[in-house]
Amino acid sequence: MSELIASESQKLYHDTIITLYEIDASFYGGGVLRFQASSNQTLRFNGYEYFPYPIQANGFEYTGRGQAPQPTLTASVLDLSFTAQLLSANNLENCDVRRIKTYRKFLDDGSDPQPTATLVVDEFYIARMSSKTKDQVTFALASKIDMRGKQIPGRQIIKGTCMFSYRVWNAESNQFNYINATCPYSGSSYFDINGNVTTADKDICSKDLKGCKLRYGDSPLPFGGFPGAGRY
Repeated sequence: MSELIASESQKLYHDTIITLYEIDASFYGGGVLRFQASSNQTLRFNGYEYFPYPIQANGFEYTGRGQAPQPTLTASVLDLSFTAQLLSANNLENCDVRRIKTYRKFLDDGSDPQPTATLVVDEFYIARMSSKTKDQVTFALASKIDMRGKQIPGRQIIKGTCMFSYRVWNAESNQFNYINATCPYSGSSYFDINGNVTTADKDICSKDLKGCKLRYGDSPLPFGGFPGAGRY
């Protein structure tokens, strides 16, 4: 929170709070939708125009119970441009959403324009469309720290098994197929799954350190497992 916002919020009587919304549809090749329900007039902040639009937002506040908010955003679908964006962008799923709060005086046409003075900026993304009627649509939002459903860490920690995809021999072309390979090995030494020397068409990695050392020798091993991992 900036000093300007802190000073304004401590006043006995302070200016009207304005809430602005942004939906970034660039994930689907679209633009940024900017709108607000605080005024019937177009508002301008930090050089951007925020158009009046029927919208309701709920659940943005933190409860202090240790859980991230799971807000919802309900907007009218009567506007043709918004509806077109909605249909062309997979219901806006995975698009970033920003809720910006500031005081009326800090808008571009306010008594004290301050483009960087914001009360709070909440950042979420659209997890899914939770409901839709002929008049409106409701989006369920999720916090960005949810990583869009990804697990942390991104890879599963397995001690002795390499998780990389090894090259595959293509009998029709008599050469290796590397399209889905994530292992960087492209050498001409061939070993079967038991580590025995073999021909190219029978080359299969054992997915352990032994198989990696056979192919790379004394070079650094790009082993896709975690041999130093221990049990807790």
